[in-house]
Amino acid sequence: MRDYKVKYYYNGSVACTYLKDRVNEVKWQLEQSIVRDLVDRYMKKGEIVLDVPFGTGRFAYYYIKRGLKIYGLDISNDMLNEARKYLGNYSSSVNFINADAEKIPLSNNSVDYLVCVRLLNWIPIEDIEKFLLEFKRVTRSKIILHIRVRNFSGSLWRGIKTLKREPVFFIKDLVKYIFKKLFNIHIKHNERGKKKLPEHSLIIHGKKQIFELLSKLELNIVEEITVEEYGSNPKWIFCPLQFYVLTKNIEK
Repeated sequence: MRDYKVKYYYNGSVACTYLKDRVNEVKWQLEQSIVRDLVDRYMKKGEIVLDVPFGTGRFAYYYIKRGLKIYGLDISNDMLNEARKYLGNYSSSVNFINADAEKIPLSNNSVDYLVCVRLLNWIPIEDIEKFLLEFKRVTRSKIILHIRVRNFSGSLWRGIKTLKREPVFFIKDLVKYIFKKLFNIHIKHNERGKKKLPEHSLIIHGKKQIFELLSKLELNIVEEITVEEYGSNPKWIFCPLQFYVLTKNIEK
């Protein structure tokens, strides 16, 4: 089992300030809205949901409101402790699991739904298959997957919409984004200024690679949602953030 450095990142002070540092982000709010909608549309009272990584329990209230049985898995016990604080008395509604998503301590087909948000962009593409196989093994209905992909198809449309809605943001941040990319290329080829990225840096996967992997594992896409990050992240134009609803069987 590969020892990813990011496994040890969300501990201590990082875990303590995780929710406070992110809760007001536009992207965070968009993710909240999409997951709430998916929970309302797909999940029924009494069904079982596994949230991995559970983090600070950001989606737990949606599950509780829906009357679901909840498993919250995270490799960081510090994050689970923050979730207990955040949920207060509602924490009794959650079965907390301190474990690795590469080896989920649940039996085959033991949960109806699995929700995975803010995980797979930390994992190299060659290792994602291990995670998806575990997700497929424990889930009997649907997997809700969240991932940022490199996809130039539709980038002109996304750029135009952003320009119309947030013209100042578009020009300022797109220039900054391109400059940063060019600067990193310069650094990479400059021996005197060689710069190593942190080992917990995000990885942007190609959409084609992800689709090929899902096809290989016979995970079928029921629904695809693009997170419209206008005015929050210039990456969204070329590397949109996606939600995929997956099933092991083709739905007719």
